[in-house]
Amino acid sequence: MCALVGISCTKAPEDEPGAPASGENYPDKYIYTNAVFSMDEVPSDEPSSDIAARESRLVARKTTFFANLDQAIANGTLSQWLSTYHKEFTSETDAAEPYTVLAQLLSRMPEYTPALKPALVELLRAKIPHNIEVYEAEAAKDRAAGYDGYPRDLNTVHPVRYALESAYALKLLDCYDAESEALVKQLIEDCVENRAYYFDGTYLTSGYNKEIFAVDIAFWVKMLYGDQTYPLTVKTFENVWTNVTVTSYDGDNSPHYDSTTGFYLILRWGLLLGREYDLAASPHIRRIMDRMAKTVMNSGQSGKFGKSMENLYSSNKELAIDGGRLLSWDLKVGYRLYNDPNYLYIARKYEDLRFNSRNVSRWKGSIYDLWPEGINYEGQTALPTSDFGTVHVTERITSQNGVMLGRGDANYKTVQDKIILSTGRHPNSPSMLIDMSYTQSKAAYDHRIGITTYQFMSAHMATVLGRPGEPFRINRPMVAPVSVADFPVLKVEQGDVWPSSAYKAVMGYDEKTDYAIGDYRAAAICSYAAWCDIAYTKFEYEGVSARRQIVLLNNGMAIVFDRLENRSGMPLNAAVTYNLWPSIEQQGERWVMQTGHVPTTVSVPAVAEIPTAFFFPQTATSTRMRVETDDLCSSYERGKTRILVLESTEPLQPGETAELLALIVPVKKTESIGAFLDNVECEAVDEGYLLYLPSPADKADKIVLRRDGAPVVNDMIVVQ
Repeated sequence: MCALVGISCTKAPEDEPGAPASGENYPDKYIYTNAVFSMDEVPSDEPSSDIAARESRLVARKTTFFANLDQAIANGTLSQWLSTYHKEFTSETDAAEPYTVLAQLLSRMPEYTPALKPALVELLRAKIPHNIEVYEAEAAKDRAAGYDGYPRDLNTVHPVRYALESAYALKLLDCYDAESEALVKQLIEDCVENRAYYFDGTYLTSGYNKEIFAVDIAFWVKMLYGDQTYPLTVKTFENVWTNVTVTSYDGDNSPHYDSTTGFYLILRWGLLLGREYDLAASPHIRRIMDRMAKTVMNSGQSGKFGKSMENLYSSNKELAIDGGRLLSWDLKVGYRLYNDPNYLYIARKYEDLRFNSRNVSRWKGSIYDLWPEGINYEGQTALPTSDFGTVHVTERITSQNGVMLGRGDANYKTVQDKIILSTGRHPNSPSMLIDMSYTQSKAAYDHRIGITTYQFMSAHMATVLGRPGEPFRINRPMVAPVSVADFPVLKVEQGDVWPSSAYKAVMGYDEKTDYAIGDYRAAAICSYAAWCDIAYTKFEYEGVSARRQIVLLNNGMAIVFDRLENRSGMPLNAAVTYNLWPSIEQQGERWVMQTGHVPTTVSVPAVAEIPTAFFFPQTATSTRMRVETDDLCSSYERGKTRILVLESTEPLQPGETAELLALIVPVKKTESIGAFLDNVECEAVDEGYLLYLPSPADKADKIVLRRDGAPVVNDMIVVQ
């Protein structure tokens, strides 16, 4: 169970205190509770036995995969096996890649050649004319719409890619027949070589996944015919290769797009061409790989950001965020390139949860990574290293003047991306993702400063459901002019990832450009506490600034300190909203308790489900709590989500600062929650706020939140 304590006060900047005092100025107190987990009750690191068990399960997948293949060959059901294999490999029914991987397998395991080769040749030869027909039909539609009919968007790009890769796979099998080759050459000459927009030898990319898919056509032309037969197409590929490995590149801003589209293709290009050195030497490939590893939560699930995918299970009480099957493959390639055991450790954690989780049926399957040879590193234990840390700040690159990289943009800048807070690596230890990002395709511009993912004991505590584009539908502060009606839960349709036009019309700011970050930092305070501090000098409107500090403790508690300063010259309403799901079980004047959330685990979870209570005690500032039904949310969230609001009853006048303090507490014994909340002490002090949190260790945890410095946790502080 979780409790959230909210405290709000408003004061003018000139009334704020001066230099902060030390936490040692405040006495210790002894306040016992059995309602929460103790700091040492939640493991920080995984025991070696758990890591060994996971690696054994993954090795067993290889045994199962080949046993199923052997049985299909013996039983005469190879056709059905190939169909299942293809579906588990990709949702693209016309793709050739699953068969390319099997063709590569035969060079290492020739004993499967008599059975597999004839079946693969038949399938691949059929795919070439089929995909050409698909392309021609889609090209005709494009011409009717006023386009030239050449590969442009995915409807025309994919079938050409698939036809060319089918030819390459036939070539691997030494079965690239004259009829197939004639079709392929005609396709290249008619719609690829020297055809704008992509294949005239001048194209460069911004990194957008659709552009990388298009250049995949040029890659397969190179793989089939080398550099001389179709020189302009190959020149296009080589230009883009230099573009993404040397000049500038960043992936799409969501988990599965990042792992399964452009970045994945670039890794595959490098491996097939033998250009692993180029990949390993690229700062852009390393930045994306590192970010991908760090945005996997302790549980093994991907963090949530941008245009993420997810599904609900266990009567809408278990949320499974899907970063794509290939995320683990990418990280294993990362280990191959950089010899960083953290990448392999995280890849295995992600892969094990994906294929062996207890409740997530969508992720089940017997698919197994077969390529490149040795990619699974069986027999090699992967342990995390201490220097990798548990607190991360990730970065992206973008153009100097926009939210996207320019094509071949050498004048890029490094900008903020995410902060990931954690106190350990065990699947039960807490982890939280705070989004600050706004760049590249699929970025959720209005999620900035929002807590989009928060897990403890492998369950989602305060993770946003769905992918709403509007700030009031996620976990973050916001402001609006007092003229805006129904603040903060506006009566506007929900946008997918990006705010709806109705929201933008009401609020009147540009979600892409009306934010300016000042400073951001994150650090481990001690072995059981982590902290971040994010300051925006412009927050929605000119003259409005926002600052959010979060302290995360190993027992799952999270203290969130928000400050909103108004120097805009107009009165503003201010609030913080929290996304509740799937339902509310109990509610009081200043607290609610939502239905428990179920952990996503491989083994039996330590806690069956964890309810979450949000509690806001009254302070000197006039605040009120209310719960709103969001009737205009998307059909996915409708009937499952409510919006919890803590708001000031009085407008924030020019020159005033609103402060909102929240405490999120996973609770071990629900019958003790009332006494726990009664005994939490929180008072305003010169430098900010002093909290005493009841503890199973008798001695209360003492937290000093400071406006102008790092917090103090039990008299320990981050060294500045």
